Formats: sequence, C-alpha cells, structure tokens
Amino acid sequence: MCMLVSGCTDSVQETARDKSVELLQKCVDQADQLDNMKGIPYQTILAMEKNAADILIDLHEYGTLQGVADDIAMYLVWDIHGETDMQK
Repeated sequence: MCMLVSGCTDSVQETARDKSVELLQKCVDQADQLDNMKGIPYQTILAMEKNAADILIDLHEYGTLQGVADDIAMYLVWDIHGETDMQK
C-alpha cells in the first residue's frame, strides 16, 4: 500500500516538475520582451508557490537549467519568497 502511495507521490512530483519546466521554457521564449516574460507562464509558476520553488531550486542545484532559464528560475524563486519587487 505504501509503495502505491509513494509511486503516486513521485508521479505527481514528476508531473509538477514537467509542467514547471514547460512553463519556464515559455518564459525563456518570451524573455526578449521582459514585460511579456512575466506573462501567463510566469504567473502560473508563481501561483504554484512553494512546490514550484522547491522544483526550481532542485533543477538549479543539479545543473539542469542553463543561461536565461536558470536566471528566470531563480528570479521566480525569489518572487515566490517575496524577495523581489513583484507584487503578489
């Protein structure tokens, strides 16, 4: 029984991770226009709050993200924790 629950948890985490990476890539695609970068994909990740922050930190620490994607991910983490000028 525990293995089934554990498997579900892993699946949910993988789904959240995949969704975060997909949305982060959309932010990167829009990064040439800073105002647009903080559009719907950015706001969607921001709304995921701590779950997204944990995922983005893991991706950063494991070196999964590079360049602009890593920069945006870290800005999102700061934004989620209220450490930027972005209003929630």
